[in-house]
Amino acid sequence: MRWHPVLHPAGLLLALPGQAQSVLEEASRLLDRMAEANARIADLRCEFHASVLKGSRAFPPQRAILRYRARPETVHLTFLEPCRGRVVRYGRDLDGGKLRVRPEGLLHFTTLSLDPLGARAMAETLDPITVQGFPNIVAAARQLLETARRTGSPAVSLEALPGSLRLAFRSATDELTLEVDPATFLPGRVTRRRGGDSARYRYERIEVNPGLAESDFDL
Repeated sequence: MRWHPVLHPAGLLLALPGQAQSVLEEASRLLDRMAEANARIADLRCEFHASVLKGSRAFPPQRAILRYRARPETVHLTFLEPCRGRVVRYGRDLDGGKLRVRPEGLLHFTTLSLDPLGARAMAETLDPITVQGFPNIVAAARQLLETARRTGSPAVSLEALPGSLRLAFRSATDELTLEVDPATFLPGRVTRRRGGDSARYRYERIEVNPGLAESDFDL
């Protein structure tokens, strides 16, 4: 059954005096539905877009085919632009927890093994590959929601947009915003901000449970 939060006529669930708890409850219900949707995913394929601003530097927009499987949890990226041909794989229980990279171009016959949280892996990204995958996005939002319940920060809002629901957590320095498809309860856009750094992610052409083969996760 499709679920819609109870919204203000302008489309925003307002935290009016004495009613902030209703925003948190609606946000919690949305995250519950997102978790239920994630639990039905054995594997997934989509087109992934990322735009990163870090250290006052805007990196070239990235586009890749993202493949995900729940068991063993694995994130696999085949880059389309830039660095066309680069392949990246990470699984907490694979490759000793290392980020495996097959470079593009003349070095495509080699493979690199990197610390997923190390400087080299994090040079052009705001979020490590360890937090990619829809279940991890929901987990991050749940942590912020629980912090908001305890401390009153970050501020939480829920807004109805054409074709999506926007759930936002904002403090003076940080932000996590999810734009969620109300039919599938999967995120189409994610925005993160930490201080002056930011990242915007888009997930397009999402295929749930396409039956990916083991070879789809090869380097």
